[in-house]
Amino acid sequence: MHVATILLIVLLAVVAVLLGVIAFVALTIWWTFKPILDALGKIALALDLGRFLYRRKRRQVYRGSWHHE
Repeated sequence: MHVATILLIVLLAVVAVLLGVIAFVALTIWWTFKPILDALGKIALALDLGRFLYRRKRRQVYRGSWHHE
């Protein structure tokens, strides 16, 4: 009975250490790629904003040229 209890405690300790290692690796990967993903998100937002403003500007020029005549 005591051997089983000791083995269970050792097994739980091994599982806890493995979960800690997995969490450390996952956080390291996340902290590495988070700034890259943030920068790509800002670039995508800037491109979308530029497309929107370009289309809006083209539409205003188009309306002002001959559409109202």
